[in-house]
Amino acid sequence: MFMDPDKRTQMPAWERAARVAVARFRLDAARAADRSEFDTLAAQLARVSPEFARLWSETAEFVAPLAKCLGGAEAMGRAALVGRSAT
Repeated sequence: MFMDPDKRTQMPAWERAARVAVARFRLDAARAADRSEFDTLAAQLARVSPEFARLWSETAEFVAPLAKCLGGAEAMGRAALVGRSAT
């Protein structure tokens, strides 16, 4: 999705799909007992994909506060995805 520029042109709703993918990835990272592999992959993707870097930064703005408000990432479920992915 982020490594293949052709994917963006093949997916009419690429931006929305990318937002959902990044938000889910961030939620999975928050739930992981050891998130070092998530952090490594996120850093690699951010280096090669400005789109990923932008979305990763944007999801930090809403996932962390929402997780805190709702009692942690596990309690969030899909709440973060529904509110933000509709752009």
